[in-house]
Amino acid sequence: MANPVPTQNLMRGKRPLWVTALLVISAGLLWIAQQKGWIKSNAGPSGTATGPVASAPANNAPTRQPSSNNVEPAKNPSTATTSTTDEDANESDSSLTAAERASKPPASTNDIDDLYSKKRDGVWVEGSLKVKKLLSDDDDPPRHQRFLADTPDGHSVMVAHNIDLSDRVPLQAGDTIEVRGEYVWTEQGGKVHFTHKPQYGKFSGGWVKVRGKKYE
Repeated sequence: MANPVPTQNLMRGKRPLWVTALLVISAGLLWIAQQKGWIKSNAGPSGTATGPVASAPANNAPTRQPSSNNVEPAKNPSTATTSTTDEDANESDSSLTAAERASKPPASTNDIDDLYSKKRDGVWVEGSLKVKKLLSDDDDPPRHQRFLADTPDGHSVMVAHNIDLSDRVPLQAGDTIEVRGEYVWTEQGGKVHFTHKPQYGKFSGGWVKVRGKKYE
């Protein structure tokens, strides 16, 4: 029968219980910190965490280069061109003040059909019209004398002449008149108004001329 091993020899190969408990607690805290994302760990070949991962990339890590196919070539400001659509022109004319619009060279009344088709607005026109039909006055202040007139190209437009700021124009159907005013787009063909001197500001307003006399 073998001799029994002394108890003190068995205890020499065992670590104290408090050390084991401390290691278990430390491992648990480390696991919780990793789950919360407080620290990052680098898993070794066996899948066990070996410690925090350094933020700097490894020297031998490949550098990702941007694809030349996805790079948009730089634009040369000297060769860039600016295109203005009809809608841009419409917006730019309407956004100007009355004085700024009136100071621009006026379009001809021959251009009214083109202004209508492009839905231009706030463009000053000047030229001849032929009175087509007299309409009733618009009595809402400010009052306006209204009539339909045809351009030399046959486009019908309504003229609204302010008779609170200017004298009434003696007209009858068939009269040929000269007019200067601001064209406003409408579905019915458009309207020419502001055929009078400006009430405020110093700039060239509009007028209606018939039989040699100008009404402004």
